[in-house]
Amino acid sequence: MARLAVTAAAVASVGIATATPASANGGVNWVAKQLGTCLSWDSDNYATTEKCTDAYNWDEARLRNGSYELTAFKNGSWCLDGNGVGRRAYLGRCAFNHDNPYQQWYETKTSRGWVLKNAATGECLGALTRYNVRAISCGDSATYWD
Repeated sequence: MARLAVTAAAVASVGIATATPASANGGVNWVAKQLGTCLSWDSDNYATTEKCTDAYNWDEARLRNGSYELTAFKNGSWCLDGNGVGRRAYLGRCAFNHDNPYQQWYETKTSRGWVLKNAATGECLGALTRYNVRAISCGDSATYWD
């Protein structure tokens, strides 16, 4: 899959761009390699995966520590949040100064795909099933994304 730079608006506001998964509309689609569906959210703001559409794109802002804040593309005040091993990921109100480490994700490209590692917990985002997206041990096959 082709890689694109982070949107210019996000770069201008917080830092330097690096390559991330591609999108059709300026945001990023994260595709769970194991499931073939995109990172999204449900009506209760829990992270899920769905058929890939621009409705589930994410805006990304690179922070000074090298991590990214992933904001729901169509709702700029909700960020991907993960607060513990085994807990479901969810959307939480974005921190005012980008200072919530539970909303910060290190994006690392590996030979198996991209890995999203939470800055606070050190756990990786894993899509075990469509409705089961949570923080799990890095290296599990469910933690790889395109």
